[in-house]
Amino acid sequence: MPDARKNMTDRRLFFWMDFEDEIQKRAPKKDPNFDLNGPGNKRWKKFIREEDGFKIFAVSGETVRNNVDVTFGHGGHGLVHVCIPLDEIWIDMRHYFCLDGCDCDNLKRKNQPVSKEFFESTTIHETTEFLEMKNGRRFNESDPIARQAERGAGLLVDPTTEIDWPYPVLKEVGGKMIWVA
Repeated sequence: MPDARKNMTDRRLFFWMDFEDEIQKRAPKKDPNFDLNGPGNKRWKKFIREEDGFKIFAVSGETVRNNVDVTFGHGGHGLVHVCIPLDEIWIDMRHYFCLDGCDCDNLKRKNQPVSKEFFESTTIHETTEFLEMKNGRRFNESDPIARQAERGAGLLVDPTTEIDWPYPVLKEVGGKMIWVA
């Protein structure tokens, strides 16, 4: 059977085909005990700090993608992802592999934890993007502004490049999330 993509004139349909494939691939991975807002969310969602009126959380992006939103990437906020409360920013604790992966450079292994610099850079991105959207900009206008804010912060040479491994990673120690070497 010939590849259906070769005969398609509207390239946007590729996204929808990949999106549907991702939904179907993740359907068997859904957790029947998944808890978005109750006490069970402590397994996949860890409070980090409050900053600029937001609660910053480190999350298992894989759990989010399997149970709530296959489009969740390195991070998100409530103006893009309806599952995220408007006063929260969620940042994935690991680089992800879905819908062609995260495209980050310098990764040494699949499912690699994010560095502190990457986590903080992504937090800047998501916070900036939220504030731009809240002020009336569309996502496609806000995202480049957020990327520029990341670059301006200078935490990473390029926001799509992870620093060299090994580096400290987030771990729960004594009920608090800290960066541990």
